[in-house]
Amino acid sequence: MKSVRLAMMFSMAVMVGVAVAWAADDKQQKPLKETFEQLLPGMGAEKGFEGPQQQWQEVCLKLGAPGNEGRRIEACKLMAEKLVPATPARARIWLLKQLERIGREECVDAVGKMLDDQDLLVRDAAVRALAANPAPTATAILGTKLRSTTDNKLKVALAGALQFRADWTAICQALGGQPLSERDPAVAAAAARAFGRVNSPQVVLRFLADARLKAQGEVRFRISDACLQCADRTLARGMVKEAAAIYKELNSPQEPRSIRMSALKGMLNTAGDRAAPMILDALSGDDADARSIAVGYVAAMKGQDIESLAAGLSKLPPAGQIALLNALGWRRDKAALPGVLAAVKSADEKVRSAALRALGGVGDASAVPLLVETMLKGGEPGSAARESLETMFADGADAKLVEIVQSTKDPGQRGQLIEILDRRRAQTAVPALLKEARHASAEVRRRAMAALGRLASERDVQDMVFTMFGLKDPSERDEAEKAITAVCNRIPDEARRAEPVLELHERLASWQSTTALLPVLGRIGGAKSLEAVRIALGSRDAARYDAAVRALCNWPDMTVADDLLKLAAGAKTEDQRVRTLRAFTRVISVRDEWFNDPNAAQEKLSLLKRAMPLAGRDEDRALIIQRAAAVRHVETLRFVAPYLDKPDLAQPACRTVVELAHHRELRNPNKAEFDKALDKVIEVCKDRNLVERAKGYKAGR
Repeated sequence: MKSVRLAMMFSMAVMVGVAVAWAADDKQQKPLKETFEQLLPGMGAEKGFEGPQQQWQEVCLKLGAPGNEGRRIEACKLMAEKLVPATPARARIWLLKQLERIGREECVDAVGKMLDDQDLLVRDAAVRALAANPAPTATAILGTKLRSTTDNKLKVALAGALQFRADWTAICQALGGQPLSERDPAVAAAAARAFGRVNSPQVVLRFLADARLKAQGEVRFRISDACLQCADRTLARGMVKEAAAIYKELNSPQEPRSIRMSALKGMLNTAGDRAAPMILDALSGDDADARSIAVGYVAAMKGQDIESLAAGLSKLPPAGQIALLNALGWRRDKAALPGVLAAVKSADEKVRSAALRALGGVGDASAVPLLVETMLKGGEPGSAARESLETMFADGADAKLVEIVQSTKDPGQRGQLIEILDRRRAQTAVPALLKEARHASAEVRRRAMAALGRLASERDVQDMVFTMFGLKDPSERDEAEKAITAVCNRIPDEARRAEPVLELHERLASWQSTTALLPVLGRIGGAKSLEAVRIALGSRDAARYDAAVRALCNWPDMTVADDLLKLAAGAKTEDQRVRTLRAFTRVISVRDEWFNDPNAAQEKLSLLKRAMPLAGRDEDRALIIQRAAAVRHVETLRFVAPYLDKPDLAQPACRTVVELAHHRELRNPNKAEFDKALDKVIEVCKDRNLVERAKGYKAGR
C-alpha cells in the first residue's frame, strides 16, 4: 500500500510539473523529450496512470494543431521509439492511441511492427493507428500483413482497416484472391465488406462475381451486399448502365430476400422508359414485397408509361391488378382511365372494387353516372363507388352529381346523393341544395339543410330562414335553426354574426315570422340579439313569449344567466321553470374569458346560490351542485360541503369537492377546510375512484 501511495504521489507531482511547464509561453516550455520521459513511467503503472496519460494526450492534441509540425514529428518519433517490448503494454496502447490521432509517415514502420505484438490489445491499437494514418505506406503494410498472416481474427481486423481507408486499389491487391475463398466465414465477410467501399463496377464484377456464386450463407450475403453498395455509388456517379448491370445480376432467386428486393429497387431506378414492363413483371408474381416495391414507382412515372401500365392490367393476376389499381388511383393520371374502366367490368369483385376506387383519382365527370349506379346497388363495389364519389376532384363532377340528384325520384337515394355533395364540400351545389331543402320528402329536406349548414355562406342565410318558415315538424325546425346558426357562426366578425337574421327580424312585417326568428337569434347570441329577445319577453302574445324563452334557453354564453334566473323565479309552468333552470346551469359552467377571474368566480357562485332555492327537484339541485365544480373559489367549497350530509345530494357534492381539490392553487391555501371536506368524501362517497383521489389530495399529492 505504501508503494502505491508513493507512486500516486509521484504521478501527481509529475502532473503538476508538466501542467505548469506547458501553461507557460511556448519559448519557455520544457524540452519535449524531457516531458515525455517524465510522463512515460506513469503511463505504464498498474495504478495511478490516468494522470500521466491525460497529460501526454493534452500535449499531443496541442501538437496536432496547425503550426506545430516540427514538434509533432518529434513527439511521434519519441513515441515510436518506445513501441518496444520493454515498454509496458498499457503504455504502448496509450502511445498507439496518440499516434492514431497525430501520426504520419514518421511512425508507420514502428506501428507496423506492433501488428506482431503478443498482446491482443496492443495489436488492435496498432491496426487502428495504421487505419487512421494518411501515409500511403500504411496501406501497404496493412495489405502485406493481410496477405501473410494466418491469424483469422487479425485478418478480419486488417480487412476492416482497409475498408475504412477506402483505397480500392489496395483492397483489390490485398483481398483479390485468397481471403474470399477462405473457409472462415468471418474473414470472407470482412473482405466482402471492404469491397463494398469500391467505386469501380468493373473491379467489383471481376473480384466478387465468381466468389459470390460459390459462397453460401452469411458470406454470400456480405458479398452481395458489397456489390449492392458499389452499384448504389456507381448510380450516384451517373453511371446508369454499369449500375443496372450489377442490379440485374443481384436480382436473382438465389440471393437473400433483402438483397433481391434492394436490387429490384435499383433496377427500377435505372430502367428509364423500360420501367413499365418491369413493374408489370413484378406484379405478375406471388411476391407481395416485390409488388409493393413495384407499385411504389408508379407515382414517379411519365404519362405514356402510366398508359402502358393501365393497358397491362388485364394480364395480371387479381393481387397484381388490385395493387396496380390502388397505385394508379393515387397517381391521379387521366392516361390510366381506359384501363381502369376496363377493370370495372372484371368478374372478380375485389378487382372491380379496386377499379371503382381508382376512378376517384383517374376518372372525370363522365364516370359519375357509373359510380352512382354502382353505389346504389350496394355491396363492396357500392362502398368503393361511394368512396370515389366523395373524393373525385375532376372538373364538372359536382355539376354532374347535382344533375343526377335532381333526376332521382327515390327520396332515400336522393338523400344519399345529397350527403355525398356534403362530404365533397361542394359549395357550387348550394343553390340546388336550397331547392332540395323544400322537397316534399322530410328525409331529403333534412339532408339538404344539414349540408347547407356546412356549405352555405352569409349570403344564403335569409334563403335558409325562409325555408325554415315552411317547416312544420318541431324537430326538423330545430335542425334548421342549428344549420342557420352554424352558417352565421362562420362569419369572421363576431359582432356581425347575427346581422343576416336581425335584418330579417326588423324588415318582416309578420309577427308570426319574426317570432320564429327569436330561437335562431338565441342560438347565435350577441348584444343586439339579446335586446330583441328581451323586448319579446314583454309581449302578451303567448307564442312570442314562449319563443323568447326558447331563445334564452338556446343562448351560447352566460350573459343571459340573470335573465334565466328571473324567468325560473317567475315561471308560469313547472316545465318552463325546469327548462330555464337547466339552461341556466348550462351557461353558468361555460368556460369563458372570466374563467380565472376571482371576481367573476364569485359572481357565478352568487348566481348558483340564487338558483338553488328555485330547484324543486333533487335532480335539478344535483345538477347545480355539479356545475359548481367549474367555479374555482374556496366559497364554492363552503357552498357545496353542507350537501355532503344530505343522502340524496351527497354523491354529486362528493364529485364537486374532489374536482375543486384537484387544483392545488385553491387547495393548499385552504388545506384545513379541504381536509375536513375530503374526510367526509372518503366516508360517504360510493365511487371508489373519487375516494382514492380524495385520499391522494388529502396527502398532498
